[in-house]
Amino acid sequence: MRFKMKVRSVVSGNTWWEEMNKGCLDSRKEAEEIVAYFNATLKPKESPRELLAVRELLGGDKHPSHQWEKQNAITKIEKGRVFDVYKCNICGVTGKRFGLSEEIKLDVKYKAKRYCK
Repeated sequence: MRFKMKVRSVVSGNTWWEEMNKGCLDSRKEAEEIVAYFNATLKPKESPRELLAVRELLGGDKHPSHQWEKQNAITKIEKGRVFDVYKCNICGVTGKRFGLSEEIKLDVKYKAKRYCK
């Protein structure tokens, strides 16, 4: 699964995104383990890190609960927003990918935890 994790340096307060491609099912848990391992093996002059956020990305080894398929042939524009509509071939949930983002946001009617990854 491909995912990005946002981390912060505890000492300087700087934040950044790191992209990962791991064979895991739970990207949040994997990101927590990566940060914990980094903090446990600090080298001299390295600052501990803190995990702030995790986002799953399209492509790579996706979580088996969703297989996204684009539903529209041409990108849609509504109210000044550019997006593509996607539907999961496995469970039927729908979502939208806005602009050039790689993240698919579930439609409001599928926000319940039982539909999420």
